[in-house]
Amino acid sequence: MGALLKSELIKSKKTAFMRMHLFVPFMGILIFYGIYLITNYSESERVFGFFQLLSITFTLLISVVCAMSADIERQAGNYVNLLTIAGRKEKGIYIKLLFLLISGLYAILVVSGGFGLVNRFILGDYSTNLSVFIIGGVILFFSNIFLYLLNLTLSLRFGGNIAIGTGVIGSLITTLMLTGLGDGVWVFIPYAWATRFTNLYVRHVYGYASVATVEMIVAIGVCILSTTLLFFVVKKWFIKWEGKVSDE
Repeated sequence: MGALLKSELIKSKKTAFMRMHLFVPFMGILIFYGIYLITNYSESERVFGFFQLLSITFTLLISVVCAMSADIERQAGNYVNLLTIAGRKEKGIYIKLLFLLISGLYAILVVSGGFGLVNRFILGDYSTNLSVFIIGGVILFFSNIFLYLLNLTLSLRFGGNIAIGTGVIGSLITTLMLTGLGDGVWVFIPYAWATRFTNLYVRHVYGYASVATVEMIVAIGVCILSTTLLFFVVKKWFIKWEGKVSDE
């Protein structure tokens, strides 16, 4: 497992995929700092706004990095390396997905933790603990595993343009799910999970709402069940896939 992950790292080392994960989180911190430096939001509004904007942006970025990852495999040997890993064939998609998730978790922790530090020591919000940003970032990340699976599959099967187009539409859906249009239905919409879960978490932190609600329990169950089912669907598809992409 370690050797296969190292192979993924080597393939991605000098690509836009790696540069995006290394530098975009720090750019995000600067952008959020700039936004809140020139605005007059309260401490809680800054945290709400941070996770809302991050959720919308992350939805799009997931589709972009999945498209990049698939393209790396295509350039490295037209998916031969992915399809011919020793042992079970599905191991290829496991490793690819795991590498994407590790990279994404790193990026989320950097931008969440980094802005948490900026919020506390530069913007002067000493009432909000750094842990709020870290936990919120972790919630956001795990809520998006479904989208990693979906976009990786779309990138491999139909090409990166389809995945990125889906990500653009998904970002718009994420934005709409923040409004009253999402009430009641967000539970069943994967693009809404991250923004709604983090929103409810922050509301709980500031004492505006409880997370122990029937809606939240149902949403967590739907999220876990849907992600698990998609994982097995993708696994079954990948076993039969021969490296053909419909845009070729």
